[in-house]
Amino acid sequence: MQISECHPGYLPMHYVLLFPTGQLGWSVYLKHWNVAANAWYSTKKLSQWEYYCYRLFQRTTEYSPILRGSKLFQQFIVDAWASTEQNRFRYVRLNQNNLRSELYGALTDIVTADLDPNQIGQRVVLPSSHTGSARSMYEIYQDSLPITRFNSHPDIFLTITANPKWPEINNALLPNQSVYDRPDLVARVFELKKKALLKEVDNNRVFGTCVAHVWTIEFQKRGLPHMHALFFLSREDKI
Repeated sequence: MQISECHPGYLPMHYVLLFPTGQLGWSVYLKHWNVAANAWYSTKKLSQWEYYCYRLFQRTTEYSPILRGSKLFQQFIVDAWASTEQNRFRYVRLNQNNLRSELYGALTDIVTADLDPNQIGQRVVLPSSHTGSARSMYEIYQDSLPITRFNSHPDIFLTITANPKWPEINNALLPNQSVYDRPDLVARVFELKKKALLKEVDNNRVFGTCVAHVWTIEFQKRGLPHMHALFFLSREDKI
């Protein structure tokens, strides 16, 4: 029997070791809890992405078998991402009426090419708001071009890599864990390091006055992230 990843029994039935007491997983009926009022929020529902973020965060008052799952934990992360992405695709497919303005070009192609409309399949458009889609990448690229056009060529090309020996990572590891057992911890520490670096460049002006910057983050095969950044300095601080 196959059940949907949206079923509350999907997680405890698939990951028995990570949910030893059989507690239910995410469902479409979960809502945010108002801690101050000790009651449910009546309108704000808990998204699947928010549920997995809650599960992947370590708490001192709660024993988490998920964070101690080693390779099974890595599989859980991949499964969480895949199911969340699939639900986002499903939402886009079922709400195409709100995105029809991007299909006018395809309608023109059908008319000019003298094609039979009955032979044309239904097209699903991924909007630019969907991270990772072609329109999203193209929009980011188009936003970067005016920065280069206005500020001329970039002055500094900087690369920062994740170091698995960072004390912030090793001090937060659980007993008998290696750095590759906690990709969530590596990504979180790297994000903090990235913000600290951008603060040094923008606020503390270690290179001078930075008027703009563009960066991209990539992941290596072992899961260690690294960032490539371009910094544009003001006219008086150019090298």
